[in-house]
Amino acid sequence: MLPLLARRQPAGGRAPPAAPWRGETGFDVEVELRSRLRRPASRTPLTRIPLPESRLGGRSVDGSRIADIIEIEQMLARYAVGMTKDDVEAVVAVFAPDGSYSAFGERYGVADFPELVAAAPKGVFSVSTPAITFDGEDAARGEQPLCFVAQTDHSMRIGYYTDTYTRTPQGWRLQTRAMTFLRRSGARDSGRAHDPRRPAPRRTSAS
Repeated sequence: MLPLLARRQPAGGRAPPAAPWRGETGFDVEVELRSRLRRPASRTPLTRIPLPESRLGGRSVDGSRIADIIEIEQMLARYAVGMTKDDVEAVVAVFAPDGSYSAFGERYGVADFPELVAAAPKGVFSVSTPAITFDGEDAARGEQPLCFVAQTDHSMRIGYYTDTYTRTPQGWRLQTRAMTFLRRSGARDSGRAHDPRRPAPRRTSAS
């Protein structure tokens, strides 16, 4: 709560009528607000501002990681947009060349993605901000909640991804991504194994 400033008294001791922004009390708060909102002439560079401790691993993340965090978040956003738009090339592009996706009791390599995405239901892939922990300069891991809404009947599937990320010459990419579904029963699983709608992974790509 802002401290109240003294009421201004003109010569003669009679207070002027309160301006609309002063309210019924007539106290002058505009000067106080302006002084509090005034920004300093120089700012500390963003890379020098320490971030709170990560809840995954309990480590402090220094500000030099901000660019990496933003890049990983954008990479994962491209995955969600690619899945939503049924754009297989965009989905493949966010994985490392030897990356993999695990669900339905199988592990799929990048070469499997066209068939895997084609067999997946169509709809909106809505993801939350990932929780990221760095493991050295060029590796990281994270978890990201997912809510999928099917296009045809608006049924939902909810769960989360468990990921590892790697820095490549082209930037940060998904190394592994595993899906965990949250069921109405309270169960958690990676999907029905050998779902007939899912293709069998190519052993050469998923090995």
